[in-house]
Amino acid sequence: MFGNFVKNFVMNYGLKLIGCAILLVVGFLLIKLFTRFLRSDRVFKKTDTTVKRFIVSFITIGLKLILVLTAVIIIGVPAATVVALLGSCGLAIGLALQGGLGNLAGGVLILLLKPYKLGDYIICSDGEGNVADIGIFYTTLLTLDNIRVEIPNGSVAAGTIKNLTAEKLRRVDLDFAVSSGCELDAVRGILASVIEADAHALKEPAYDILISELTAASVTFRIRVWCDSGDYWTLYFDLIEAVKRAFVANGVEAPLQKMGIKNL
Repeated sequence: MFGNFVKNFVMNYGLKLIGCAILLVVGFLLIKLFTRFLRSDRVFKKTDTTVKRFIVSFITIGLKLILVLTAVIIIGVPAATVVALLGSCGLAIGLALQGGLGNLAGGVLILLLKPYKLGDYIICSDGEGNVADIGIFYTTLLTLDNIRVEIPNGSVAAGTIKNLTAEKLRRVDLDFAVSSGCELDAVRGILASVIEADAHALKEPAYDILISELTAASVTFRIRVWCDSGDYWTLYFDLIEAVKRAFVANGVEAPLQKMGIKNL
């Protein structure tokens, strides 16, 4: 009885299963080669890298799905049954993976609107860092201390995105408090000499030296200096150190700290 069943199964489905296995092996191999070809520089030459990755991912997933469905139909499963089964599975998976679909939709929005690209430094609600990869479902960031952070595209697309490197220029704003007894023009001259001596500080747009706060004990100067976006942190820290050294060399006094005495 069992032997007849095995014999009939092999006769009816043996060749189909062998053909299906060969189809899957060869098909996945060809898809892998085709994907590698799409990722090469010969295709999508003028396409943005982010868009290119997105398109290749979609094409790869679509081809694999078509291959599997073709194999199932070759075995003998009716196409109408496969379509109905896919519809049911799609509905169930869609309900179970609403977050994943939201990330997919967020990825499409990022692809279309392009709020950032590979290499940009961004700040969003879930973290900040340099954009290392933009996938279908997740954006990968590398923090300044080289920690890899995977952020869902849905939350990125739905929140506020600050792109710190999208523009060519950035402005460094720093405050320096000095004693109210200091000569204002002298302090302003010292700050100007420090700014002009720094190679990363741009002459155009012009820098500003302003008084942002005035109290009985102190005067706060605010400097606004433009630089290339890539030089922002270098200029930021260089100015702090250079101003400190210049103040000490020129005898600029820091404001006196008030000390309170509690009544005993």
